[in-house]
Formats: sequence, C-alpha cells, structure tokens
Amino acid sequence: MLTSLTLGNFKSYKEATLSLAPITFLIGANASGKSNALEAIRLLSWLAKGSRLDDICDKI
Repeated sequence: MLTSLTLGNFKSYKEATLSLAPITFLIGANASGKSNALEAIRLLSWLAKGSRLDDICDKI
C-alpha cells in the first residue's frame, strides 16, 4: 500500500509530497492539482501491471 507520493516536475507539481492513508480525500480549489495527483497514481498502477512506458505516454 502506498503511504506517500512524492511528485517532482509532474504536471502542475514542481515538488510535493502527499501523505496517503487507507482512505484519502483530495479536496481543493479548481486547478489545484487533484486530478494530476490521481493521474500520477494511475501511472504508477500501469507501471506496476507491466505496461510499457511508451504505451503509457500515449495515454497521458
């Protein structure tokens, strides 16, 4: 289980660490990076399932 996510130079995140719990709510104003954090987790999920990075880049 992920307990934290550190993002660097990913979409709207220059540098950030997000603490994660078994249930985590992402709350914030429009354009604050909520969807980008979820996209980073989705990217990690695809990599963990064996997807190729070239194929993932086409989906982002």
